[in-house]
Amino acid sequence: MNKIVSIAIKDFKLLIRNRSALFWNIMFPLLIMLLFVAIFGRQTPITINVGIIDQDNDLLSETFIEALNSSNLTRVLMFNNKIDAEEAISSQEIEAYIIIPGGFTSNLTSGRNTYVDIYVDMSNPDTTQITEGLLREFVSRFNEIIREKWIEYSEQYFPPHVISYIYSFAKPINASIHEAEAGPRVGYKEYIISGMIGYGFLFSALASATNVIVKEKEEKTIKRIKLSKANPWDILIGKTIAILFNLYLYIGIMLGIAYLLLKPEIYWNIPQILFLSLLGGLGGIAIGLILSILSESPEAASGASISIAVFLQFFIGLYFPIEFLPEYLQIVSNILPFTIIVNVLRDTMLYNIPLFSFLNMILIVLLFDVALYLLGSMIYLMKIQREEV
Repeated sequence: MNKIVSIAIKDFKLLIRNRSALFWNIMFPLLIMLLFVAIFGRQTPITINVGIIDQDNDLLSETFIEALNSSNLTRVLMFNNKIDAEEAISSQEIEAYIIIPGGFTSNLTSGRNTYVDIYVDMSNPDTTQITEGLLREFVSRFNEIIREKWIEYSEQYFPPHVISYIYSFAKPINASIHEAEAGPRVGYKEYIISGMIGYGFLFSALASATNVIVKEKEEKTIKRIKLSKANPWDILIGKTIAILFNLYLYIGIMLGIAYLLLKPEIYWNIPQILFLSLLGGLGGIAIGLILSILSESPEAASGASISIAVFLQFFIGLYFPIEFLPEYLQIVSNILPFTIIVNVLRDTMLYNIPLFSFLNMILIVLLFDVALYLLGSMIYLMKIQREEV
């Protein structure tokens, strides 16, 4: 037991001192976390710059502009003509511009239809959909306000039973959105926490396991293991404990930053987080162990581990729900043990669902971890046995 502890401490110190490993296993995920804090930690996620050409300059056109400018999602810039607005679109000063035609106010106040022309920058597909959706929603809401004002004004000229028909024609379908009682409201900053823990399974566990074993091959220490009194299992278990220490260090720092800066509304059940992280970490260590032993060179092993980690992060729901993937990729994603652990973590942290509710899934992951770890261990032991002294 003392040999295992000393090996674990030695390898943990090596992981911390190794600048490359430190960056990939701790600093890089933390930089990503800080990036998410900067993006999703603020109240208003995005602001659209919208140009306005007001050819009406009357009461309702000014009301329209004030309402648009008062929104936290839009910033209004005034232009005198279409040429100036097009130049602003080309220089990416604005994402869209609106032309309010002459007669806008008089048409609305006299019960006639009117229009506005909206020009959206189509060069960026990401912002195009957001911009178009925001402006359509704003115009729809402004329509409702004008419609209600017009009906209120008409009440003095029509009998009550006619007004009800006017309301039904003006607004035939009404929809209201309410908060369901199924659970608390979850924002993206709450959603991403479990994904960032899963990030550690891939980099602080999988990549670290590859680097640690590769280090043994590179420094020719396998021969020394055979000559020493240390059991190969002592070496393997000691290294596994060191990597798990490294994983828990990453998770502790990441959760600390999240708590201080993001202030997510989640359930901080630390024992559950540690247990699920152990399952995810063992799976990463097992894969890294197999990769490191089967690779011909340290460079190949390290490259393979990073490539697999980067590839898997899009399949296990780290940054976005797996429902965003095509159905055939969702099938692959749902059978990955990392996906199962990240989803269980998310449900326990967001909705406080107890672990025994996921007992079947946890057992599946545990069996996978044990089988894969034993496979890697046998390959490791065979490698030692074949190595000449």
